[in-house]
Amino acid sequence: MSAKAFLDTNILIYALDQDQIKKQCAMHLIAQGHHISIQVLNEFASVCFKKLKLQPNQILSIIDLLERMADILDFNTQTIRHAIELKQRYKLQYYDSLIVATALGAKCDTLYSEDLQHGLIIDNQLQVINPFRLD
Repeated sequence: MSAKAFLDTNILIYALDQDQIKKQCAMHLIAQGHHISIQVLNEFASVCFKKLKLQPNQILSIIDLLERMADILDFNTQTIRHAIELKQRYKLQYYDSLIVATALGAKCDTLYSEDLQHGLIIDNQLQVINPFRLD
């Protein structure tokens, strides 16, 4: 059985970054075909519009590419309930807990994220890894 990993929004954003080291790391993770969620795509599109000032056709092209490369997951009210419980138990921000709940629901064992505590293990199943950490 192969390991399953989930990519947080910041991984997708770094794929468009000027920092070549972070960009290469992000592109490598994306190319491996890991899981992302509808929430991650929404957050990514929002950053592309607001901060990166990309045009709609550019964003759509990137989303088309991501759709071919990654397993895109949706969530439901059960996921939301689990996210609220995780938020309380692990003191997470709500949207971070929703990403964690979606990753857990997909039976992922790794969550690549720069935003959460590196090394944190959630529900004895999911380990947070910051792929940009330099130690």
